[in-house]
Amino acid sequence: MSSSPHTGSPPDQVLHLPEEAAGMLNVTRHWLMQAAKKGRVPHRRLSPRVIRFADEDITEIRRMSEVPAHAELSA
Repeated sequence: MSSSPHTGSPPDQVLHLPEEAAGMLNVTRHWLMQAAKKGRVPHRRLSPRVIRFADEDITEIRRMSEVPAHAELSA
């Protein structure tokens, strides 16, 4: 048996359930699943109906949501 909590992943890679990933990202499960199904966020599709999120997927989703700071604000 592998050390990963979900089958189908390498032993050193943890895959998170959509509920877990949504909590880590501070978004709803519904939003995250819709974004994954539409290909807007990185994810792992283990089967046609099973989606999981690796740590690097969560990191990338956080990076995608960053808003760059502007040096000057025009009034």
